[in-house]
Amino acid sequence: ALRRHAREAGVDLAAFEECTASKDAADAVARDVADGVAAGVESTPTFFINGRRIKGGMPRVAQYRYAFFIERERLAKNEKD
Repeated sequence: ALRRHAREAGVDLAAFEECTASKDAADAVARDVADGVAAGVESTPTFFINGRRIKGGMPRVAQYRYAFFIERERLAKNEKD
């Protein structure tokens, strides 16, 4: 499926194959996965705003509202300090 998407996007398929087959690419993906697990990522997408995790799977509008809530909370705390 990735190869098909790359072809449809006009990506140089030889370069794509070389990149995806490289140990450097595999190592980078493994580091990203390990970092995500360490940060508590359980699903994609997951967002972090001001250190708080917003799990994916909720409607985008709900994600935005939650993000705004977190930011308003941070701003209110900063005004008190």
